[in-house]
Amino acid sequence: MSDSEATAVRPDQLPSLPPLDDESPFATMMSQFDDAARRLGLPEELYSILRKPDREMRVAVPVRLDNGKTEVLDGFRVQHHSGLGPTIGPMILSDDIRVDDLRALAGWMTWKCGIMNIPFGGAAG
Repeated sequence: MSDSEATAVRPDQLPSLPPLDDESPFATMMSQFDDAARRLGLPEELYSILRKPDREMRVAVPVRLDNGKTEVLDGFRVQHHSGLGPTIGPMILSDDIRVDDLRALAGWMTWKCGIMNIPFGGAAG
């Protein structure tokens, strides 16, 4: 099958949107992507690839505090898509950031770089 014959995403293939009170930044970003994919007639294969982050990493970082105690902090990095090149995106230091927030930020960075034709993929950590 040629690229021009690739199957486009149909509205009935899109996941149902979560209720508003269950909405998360990643769900919001993905509903925007779903709408754009439907309007553009994005091929199903490309839609499936772009719908999930390429890679998610979790690290445990031991830190010695000023009081001499050691605490283990959690760190996360989400690389949404590296198809255009190496991933770039923000590093956030916060004790209340959620992995879902990072997924959304990484996805939005992917779209920004793609729209502007900048040879980078999106990430956040």
